[in-house]
Parts: sequence; C-alpha cells; structure tokens
Amino acid sequence: MIRISLIENMICALGIWCLGYRISMDSIGGLIGTGLDFDIFRAVDNDHAIQYIVLFACAQFTSAITTGALAERTYVDAQIAFKVMLNVLIFPIIASWVWGGGWLAKYGY
Repeated sequence: MIRISLIENMICALGIWCLGYRISMDSIGGLIGTGLDFDIFRAVDNDHAIQYIVLFACAQFTSAITTGALAERTYVDAQIAFKVMLNVLIFPIIASWVWGGGWLAKYGY
C-alpha cells in the first residue's frame, strides 16, 4: 500500500506541476486559469516554488480525505485515477477562483 501511495503522490506532483499549477495561478478574473505559461522546464523563483508546494500540499490533503473514504471499497486503479483527476484538474480549478485572482477573489474571499 505504501508503494501505491508513493506512486500516486509522484504522479500527482508531476501532474500538478505540468497542468494544475498553471490552471490555478493564471486566472485573470475568470472561472478557470488561462495557463498561458506552459514552459515546464524553466527555472522558477522562490515565490512560485512556494506557491506550488502549498498547492500540492492542499491538494494532497483534500485527496487524502476522499481516497480514505474510497479505501477498500473500490479497485486500486479507480482510486489512483480519482486521486490524479482530483489533484490535477478539479482542485486547481477551484483554487484558481481564489488564489489565481479569480471571481471569488474579486468579492474579497
């Protein structure tokens, strides 16, 4: 079980770096981030690295709650697919509403 969790976390870390971070931090007052900067191999400054770590930690905490409810009730491949989808697509979209300057940030949330 530890190996599966490690594989899930590595896949989610790469997925958040390649897609999720760009979705969550590039929202310009909209519902979803624009993802204008997809150069994943560039060096980042400390502020962006810290934002990525915070996004990854919050996404992992959210997915730990939901996958804990799925444990031993679903197949392992379905659990991995759900965790990756939650970390890479669902959580960054919701995070972009506040962190990326999205529509909830306009209302002071």
